[in-house]
Amino acid sequence: MLKILALEPNGFAISQRLKQVSGDVLQVSDGSLPGFAQAGQEGSDHRPREAGNWNRLSRAISHVVKLKEA
Repeated sequence: MLKILALEPNGFAISQRLKQVSGDVLQVSDGSLPGFAQAGQEGSDHRPREAGNWNRLSRAISHVVKLKEA
């Protein structure tokens, strides 16, 4: 989302891009994003930190999902 937000100016464009890059797996209603684009632009200095947090979280989830039953 953070990368898409950096590239797309509004909620509709964000929802369309997310759907496109995820192969129609991830979808959000463009109506659920009205203030999201502006808030993201105002907080652009937080994006690298949030991206790092997300990367750590997604790696941890991947490890848990890949665990084999004992």
